Amino acid sequence: MIICKKLNQNKPITTLKEWELAFYTSYKAHQWKQKDRSAYQTAIHWLLTIPVEFNELIKNLNIKINVISPEHITPLDDFKGNSRNHDLCLLGKNTKNEPIIICIESKVDEPFGKEIGLYYQEIQDKKAKNLPSNADSRIDSLCEVFFKSPNSKRVRFIKYQLLTAIAGTIAEAEINKVKTAYFFVQTFLSNNMDSKKHRQNQRDLDYLIKILSNNKVGILHSGEIVGPFNALNGSNNIPKEIDLYIGKYSIKI
Repeated sequence: MIICKKLNQNKPITTLKEWELAFYTSYKAHQWKQKDRSAYQTAIHWLLTIPVEFNELIKNLNIKINVISPEHITPLDDFKGNSRNHDLCLLGKNTKNEPIIICIESKVDEPFGKEIGLYYQEIQDKKAKNLPSNADSRIDSLCEVFFKSPNSKRVRFIKYQLLTAIAGTIAEAEINKVKTAYFFVQTFLSNNMDSKKHRQNQRDLDYLIKILSNNKVGILHSGEIVGPFNALNGSNNIPKEIDLYIGKYSIKI
């Protein structure tokens, strides 16, 4: 197993200091300073070994992890602006020697961002004031990729970070010519966490699963993987042929 930048094994990360200097300087430095938050906890739990809780989640998948990249960025489309930033991106192979990819979002109680509908309206308001943004076009595009009724109220209640997370996972799989992709939410359970925010994150993830499964799955329990799901209509960057599985596990700190 190699930890490196940009999935490039020639750019290894071997110490906490290297991890910090690679990703948590400038405007992101405050994230690293909070030792009980997800950024620092991800580093200390993954730097030297793979967490037991993660291995327990994938034990029946027969996957060997070969490369891990923190803070990995995946382009979603041709629009300028932010892309998808995975807290961790893992490359591995199964027993058939087929490549797989796993993208992980880490949380303590940090939210999954704003609802798509609310964020979309905020962008429209900014553009009315001549403030440029491609975020509304990206939302429209991603919703059309995944959903039969992209403008429905049900879809607009999905959290934006979760939408870009599943889109970015499939997009990264396409970049690496992988046919099976996994998106996992890794939650660090702390005595200092905000229980109300934590429960809201659970509801937000469950809501995404409910929409993707057409109400067949209502709750994603910790230690569980569900799927496959597919981008209903697909696009060049997010093809519908790639199978996406979604999982969740927790680590006590």
